[in-house]
Amino acid sequence: MQYPLLSKPLSTRTALLLAGGLISQLFSSAAYATQCSLIEETIDASHLSARYGVSNSHGDSREVTLIRNKQQVIYQHNPQSFELWDSRGEYVRYFPIEHRSVSYRKGDLLSLNMHFNFEQLNHLISPTTIKGLQQLALRNKDMADTCITQQYSGEQSGHKLTVSWIEKLGLPQSFVVSDASGSMQYQLLEVTSFSNNEFGALISGYQDIDFADVGDNESDPFIAKMIHQGFIQHGSSGFYDSQGNKLAGGETGHKH
Repeated sequence: MQYPLLSKPLSTRTALLLAGGLISQLFSSAAYATQCSLIEETIDASHLSARYGVSNSHGDSREVTLIRNKQQVIYQHNPQSFELWDSRGEYVRYFPIEHRSVSYRKGDLLSLNMHFNFEQLNHLISPTTIKGLQQLALRNKDMADTCITQQYSGEQSGHKLTVSWIEKLGLPQSFVVSDASGSMQYQLLEVTSFSNNEFGALISGYQDIDFADVGDNESDPFIAKMIHQGFIQHGSSGFYDSQGNKLAGGETGHKH
């Protein structure tokens, strides 16, 4: 099972999605119900922003926002950067403070051993995963059709999943994944419309560089900073570790 971003073990995938942190409390279904009652029926499922609270059984917590724009999806999990993935298999990392971005093509991702499932990213949980779970009773709290949820439960790849799924939005209202090491819960806090124009404005004004050109621009202060912080690995003479040290050979798996 790929969960929730890349094809990595649970602990690594968690770090990739949450950038090293999670959220400090579990969010009640009552809080969601209040928000859910405010969701307009006119929300387009392909143009929305969904903010989630994420917490684990060890008391760590964070928020993450998923933004959809048809065949593109953005994940925002900290002020320093956000990530765009598209259905063509390409990836862009944006750095709002510096107004810079780095674009990775399919070949770049393959060379870094990075793999992702766009459908999973677009829905937070892959619809294929949902189909593999046991469907429980339908729950309708007499709200707008937008807020009708379907309950699912089951096990996949050694992880137990419990999901409350909003069919109209193609997103979980909440889900819990657990294994012998602990559990993690995602709780939907807010859903709003997010137009194509808003999406375009979010990613406009950035000076972009192709990942393949990083090696020719190591004198750029931004590139040097990103290499040092571990965001960018490839240079003209090879790869770098998270401390900015060049690695021997030409292969290493970078974790975003």
